[in-house]
This record gives sequence, structure tokens and C-alpha cells, in this order.
Amino acid sequence: MAMTEAFRTKLAAAAVLVSVFGAGVAVGFALDRGMARASAGERGEVRAEARDARPDGEGERWIIDRIGLSAGQRAEVDSVIRHYGGRMTDLQKEFRPKYRAVVDSTNEAVRELLDEDQRARYDELAEQRRERRDRASRGDD
Repeated sequence: MAMTEAFRTKLAAAAVLVSVFGAGVAVGFALDRGMARASAGERGEVRAEARDARPDGEGERWIIDRIGLSAGQRAEVDSVIRHYGGRMTDLQKEFRPKYRAVVDSTNEAVRELLDEDQRARYDELAEQRRERRDRASRGDD
């Protein structure tokens, strides 16, 4: 059975939308993790957690914690991290609404391609994902 040109076009459009959505999700998660680390770094949580990870220092996340900074250098590095963490927070505030708009429009375009049963299942799975993400952001995991 041969596919009609219209069906192939819709299928290609759906594939592109799903790819764009997937890339957007990956970028969003990466930025979100980076922002969470930057925010935690402002409060000193990341560095304390990393230093306590292993006594031999192998578990530390930050390279800067493994090079033997003096107290003065540590204070200056912490200041730089706070400064750039604030800039990242500002960037995220600007970026997030634009990102959300693209993700929402992509989701809606994908939903329009689904039949009623698929759309119901899609919505159910999307809600479960939102709930997991909300729990994780609150630290309920």
C-alpha cells in the first residue's frame, strides 16, 4: 500500500516536531541542572556536598576544589561563582518563557496528529512527567 503525499508530509512534519521537542527538552534539562547547580553554588551547597563526597577528593564535582586554593583565593572564586550564577539566573528568567512557548506549541502540534485515545494517553503521560518533575524540584524524591 503506497503512502499518499499528504500522509508522508504529515509524517515528516511530526518527525521534525518530535526531534525539535526532544532537542528542546534536552537543552532545557541541561540549563535547569546548570541553574540549580549555580544557585546551590551561591549558597555553598554544591561545594560542601562535593567536598564531603569522598575523603580522597575523587568524588568532588568542581575542579577548583581539587587544586588547593588558599582561603583568599577561595573567597575570590566564590565571589566570581556568585556573580556569574546571578547572570545565569537572569539569563534563565529571560530564556525560560521563550523555551516554554516553543515546547507548548510543539506539544500542541504533536497532540493534533494523534487520535482521541492516543491524545488521552499522551496527556496522561505528560501529567505524570510534570508531577515527577515537580516532586524532584521540591526535593520530594
